[in-house]
Amino acid sequence: LDAETFYSFALVAVDEAGNRSALSNVAGVTTKPVPPGGWEILTIERIAGVGFYNGVAHHPQTGLPSVAYSGPNATVNWASFDGSAWTVELVDTGGPGVDHAYNPVTKEPAISHGWGNLRYLARGATAWTGDTVQSGPRNDETGLVFDPSGRPSIAYTCKKKGKYSLHFARWTGSSWDIQIVDAAHGGRWKQLTYDPAGNPAIAYSADINDDGWLNGLMLARWDGSKWTTEVVESGATGYGVGASLAFDPITKH
Repeated sequence: LDAETFYSFALVAVDEAGNRSALSNVAGVTTKPVPPGGWEILTIERIAGVGFYNGVAHHPQTGLPSVAYSGPNATVNWASFDGSAWTVELVDTGGPGVDHAYNPVTKEPAISHGWGNLRYLARGATAWTGDTVQSGPRNDETGLVFDPSGRPSIAYTCKKKGKYSLHFARWTGSSWDIQIVDAAHGGRWKQLTYDPAGNPAIAYSADINDDGWLNGLMLARWDGSKWTTEVVESGATGYGVGASLAFDPITKH
């Protein structure tokens, strides 16, 4: 329920034979306001199957939230909040693997997703334009981040002959530069960020023992000339799923 909103309700009883009672009295109540410092829950859409894949970002100037998410019919939608209501736009088809970020130069939103095709979409003043980065990737999630120069980069997964490989794509200004980060261990679930020196780093799930199951958390880092990878932790099936990564602003690690 929304805060500080009046709701009315009434009851009808139905027995096992299908006999219905008359409508009860109509009751009403106003919900309480959101407590200071508490969570405010906002509903964008209430449809079965909506929003399983999603990415959230805040406008760099207004601070207002927006969400890119999968729709129930293999669509990619974008919802922006103006302070009082949500506006929803249909962006693309494809659905899974959705992530969302703002271009720090243009201040416009961008979206990546990748099931069958890795797609990058950017919003101009009035419309979205799309670009197929690579055909073939299958992603439960993609990682979209703008590099320090303001160019988009995406971490994503490819699958070939039953094996997953981790890839990285960065826009050069005229084309997408695509690199294989880890061809051996997978990377279905991942998060991309940039270290304090401006180099990309990816935390991701991995199939350490090559048995077809994800059982490790790994870290890949670009050192300026090549990618290096290391196992952070391994163990039971499920290790590394839902990986998240951030750098300590003080230690730079």
